[in-house]
Amino acid sequence: MKKTSKSKSSLIISLLILILGISTIAFIVFNESGLISYIKSKDQLDDLNKNIEISIDSIQSLDSQIDSLKYNRFKKEKTAREKYRMFRKYEKPIEVEEK
Repeated sequence: MKKTSKSKSSLIISLLILILGISTIAFIVFNESGLISYIKSKDQLDDLNKNIEISIDSIQSLDSQIDSLKYNRFKKEKTAREKYRMFRKYEKPIEVEEK
């Protein structure tokens, strides 16, 4: 009889340790600031960093366009003619239709 009570108590202790271990792992993974939340936050951070890089490239491109419009007379005239349809007094615009 002593053997069965020892085996039952060791079985109960093992079962309690297993339940405690599973609950600890579940807490670490599913907690509000747990592993899943960390992974989601890291993905969001990566997306934001990519967006920042894209925005920086866009800003640099726009800055170079601004500089070329400030200092390049040919670029100013081309932009005024094509984008804003501005012409000199003696010029008449010619429209070409593409088929």
